[in-house]
Amino acid sequence: MNAIVILAEITYWYRPQKIFNDEGQLIGYKKKFIEDILQKSYKQLSKKTGLSERAIKDAIVYLEKKGIIKRVFRNIYYEQRAVTLSNVMYIVLNVHKLIEITFPALDREKKEYVSKIRQRVIEKKRYVSLKKGRGMYKFVYTYTKTTSQNTSKTTPVMEEEDINIKRIYSKISVLYEANNEDGRKLFQVYHYLKNANVDIKDIRKIIEFLYENTQYLNAQCIITQHKACIFQAKTDQGLFDYTKFFLKGLQIRYKNQLLENIETTDQFNKAFGIKELPKIPMHNWLEGEKT
Repeated sequence: MNAIVILAEITYWYRPQKIFNDEGQLIGYKKKFIEDILQKSYKQLSKKTGLSERAIKDAIVYLEKKGIIKRVFRNIYYEQRAVTLSNVMYIVLNVHKLIEITFPALDREKKEYVSKIRQRVIEKKRYVSLKKGRGMYKFVYTYTKTTSQNTSKTTPVMEEEDINIKRIYSKISVLYEANNEDGRKLFQVYHYLKNANVDIKDIRKIIEFLYENTQYLNAQCIITQHKACIFQAKTDQGLFDYTKFFLKGLQIRYKNQLLENIETTDQFNKAFGIKELPKIPMHNWLEGEKT
């Protein structure tokens, strides 16, 4: 149980904060902390959760053995006091592992049968994503409190792919908690596009759109439109923006479908080859935990 509490706290910090304009429209996301990875001490976590520092350490060691998190210790120079603080603990969240344990593999044999045999090289040559990713926020020093006020001299850069995956996980996780059925559907769309070798930046944009417009979580429309993208990529015109072409076509296909052909959840699962959806809720995935 302690491990779940600690993981929930870590996941909270890694989940991006939404940015809204004056009209209340979602315009982007930003990290809740400023450094490349989260800095938290046992004392901070103890104060936040009410658990003893010993219990905190045991829980973190357990999560680390499971491969869900990783502790990183750094020596940080504190410029304001001209001192070097040693063995400052940071926590890295393994998003891939978290997704894996939150949503257990539905059919591992099919998961192994990915589309590597498809013409990956041809597809990647035919389309590229023209839009640039957002720049990273300034890396700052923090020792006793996660804040944006103090600065450090080092500026590590987080891998762009990890950023995209964390944003994807955030969307899936939030929707899963709000609507179990739509959350599972969104997760299947992510795996379908990932196995189809779609660029991770394009997947993130599509997941963000579907998160805000769940009516388009239609397996037949999604699969058919992806095939249309592949076909377009092989034409003389090529495909220069997968996301734009995919989303525009998806909306048209959805609007053109007949009312009597509205897709059921069972039909959605069948289209993606899902025999049975996982029944394990997020708070009960840890091995050895009881419902």
